[in-house]
Amino acid sequence: MADVKPPVLLVDFENIQDLDHLKRLRNTDYEIRVFLGPQQAKLPTALVRHAQPFGSRLQWIQMEGNGKNALDFHIAYTIGIVVAEDRKRRIFVLSKDTGFDPLITYLAKRSISC
Repeated sequence: MADVKPPVLLVDFENIQDLDHLKRLRNTDYEIRVFLGPQQAKLPTALVRHAQPFGSRLQWIQMEGNGKNALDFHIAYTIGIVVAEDRKRRIFVLSKDTGFDPLITYLAKRSISC
């Protein structure tokens, strides 16, 4: 029987910068990937301290280029990679951007939990 991979949370840090609510995930096996825009090269010390307990379960992914919705496309691409690796893995997107809604609806119709 294949190992069940933990859920993954993809965070759009360009519009969700308050990560205090992640405290609830500390005692879980969630993987967290925080996508940073190219202009977000510095993080507040308090945020880094808050993120440290997650260890390798939390990744910072810095965008290198600019462009309309560039960060959103990176998140969508990551969703595709995660689904390709394991269609049953639960995926969560934390963003104020409603542009993800059609993609999430499309995935739901294909029994992919996002």
